[in-house]
Amino acid sequence: MTNPPRQISTRPAWLRFRVGYVVILAVVVLFSVKFAQQTWHDDQKGRQLALVQAQYAAQLRETSRLGKQIVQYKTLAFVRQQARAWGYVETGDQPVLISYQHAKSAHRLMTLTPKPARRQPVWRQWWQAFFGGQRH
Repeated sequence: MTNPPRQISTRPAWLRFRVGYVVILAVVVLFSVKFAQQTWHDDQKGRQLALVQAQYAAQLRETSRLGKQIVQYKTLAFVRQQARAWGYVETGDQPVLISYQHAKSAHRLMTLTPKPARRQPVWRQWWQAFFGGQRH
């Protein structure tokens, strides 16, 4: 028995088409794409988590600040300070009333002074600065 003659390929051995290699390459590409997608998705979730954590930390600081203000507002010193700001006096204080009599006399003096001359428009001031008092 003789073996039939083998066909000799003109392509180099590394270029020969192999179905197995194509399948392996397709699987590697598919896994690479899925890995890149999952990495991008995880990165986005990480950024969202960092943003939420920053907002949470800001809310904690604001809550702490408001809690301290509430404690301060409940103190007797704050109540006294606010009452004085509103014009109340404490027992034993000597209230002082201020009269504004001098303001009326100043108003009368202002009405007796002559009114200032009307200012010229800006364009006329520039004209006089460059060309003197001449108008054409």
